Amino acid sequence: RLSMASETYLRSVPGVLSNETIQWAARHRYPYISLNTPLHLTGALWNVYDEAAREAGYEPGPENRGYLLRVHVADTMEKAEEGGRQFMWMQGEFTGVGYPYWINPPGYGSEAKRLDYARYANAPVISSNKAPYEDQIATREIVAGTPEHVIEQLRVVLETCRPSILMLWGNDGGVSHTDSLRCIELLGQEVVPALREIGDELGLHSPFELDTPVSLKLSPPETLTR
Repeated sequence: RLSMASETYLRSVPGVLSNETIQWAARHRYPYISLNTPLHLTGALWNVYDEAAREAGYEPGPENRGYLLRVHVADTMEKAEEGGRQFMWMQGEFTGVGYPYWINPPGYGSEAKRLDYARYANAPVISSNKAPYEDQIATREIVAGTPEHVIEQLRVVLETCRPSILMLWGNDGGVSHTDSLRCIELLGQEVVPALREIGDELGLHSPFELDTPVSLKLSPPETLTR
């Protein structure tokens, strides 16, 4: 069954679109948690993981894939939009906006990326190029709505990304405590049970269900192809 955030696999690697990080996770057979990457780019991400996994000697599947998504649920679409727009408080950036040499200090990236980091860090203006709220809603980088709408949108995410580990980032910015609690309540009572059913339908079996080895080192030799 689909594994939710409360059951997150112990050894997992979070990231965005760093090929080095994706390949490292695959070579160690650690699930890779994609942090709110656009759906149209996530397929390429999994291709990088799958290729490295096969080179390491095992066949990857949904049990090696995780996905974190910004999701706000409310009783009405209007209320949900109000809460969903709070995800934009960091100028719409998933990880926030700050000085590049704070966010990516030396050693965080590969040698091949150093020149790009240097150019960005020395740019005259630090700005956000993130898409506006309406565009992120359209691409499902943010999902906001009633339980029925959210379930419908997340089905597309599950069908497209096929993760067996799903994390839902429910509240941010200026969402009130009352609205935060209501979002959590609706997620737990209506959204998550429906997502588990969809996960079963799509064959998204978590590493717990499959008893997947926690690392390549602990994988039984007879299960490896090399």
